[in-house]
Amino acid sequence: SDSRIALETKLVSHSELDNLWGRCHCYLSLHRSEGFGRTIAEAVVRNIPVIATDWSGNTDITGPDYELGVSYELIDVAEHEYPYSDNQVWSEPKIADAAQKMKWVYENQNSEDLRFIVNKLIKRYHDTFSVNATRSSVEELFDMLRIDRQY
Repeated sequence: SDSRIALETKLVSHSELDNLWGRCHCYLSLHRSEGFGRTIAEAVVRNIPVIATDWSGNTDITGPDYELGVSYELIDVAEHEYPYSDNQVWSEPKIADAAQKMKWVYENQNSEDLRFIVNKLIKRYHDTFSVNATRSSVEELFDMLRIDRQY
């Protein structure tokens, strides 16, 4: 038991969650498969370093070759381990790689190197998911649909 570690199992209020984010020095997401990665996005917009499995939907946020992406091995999803799992794979994050990255973030928490990684991630997020970026993507889609409809 380590007094620095707290396991919260109750629902928390918005202000309690804001308080938790405010005390967070790094966000760790070791997962086998992730959708959009909402909590990863929340950490990014709060300027918190993110260490995450370099696999699945969250790579839309972190991008290719993300310095704090955790390596993994693809493994078969066992029968009955997940709905519709037949012939599916997911990732098994490499814990040693995650630990190494966590140690690096801790040791470099005030460094320009870490600030560069965080700022690059924030820029990528805003370039990809901001209102303006989303509007541009939707406009491009509508332009393509208009062209396809012309006879």
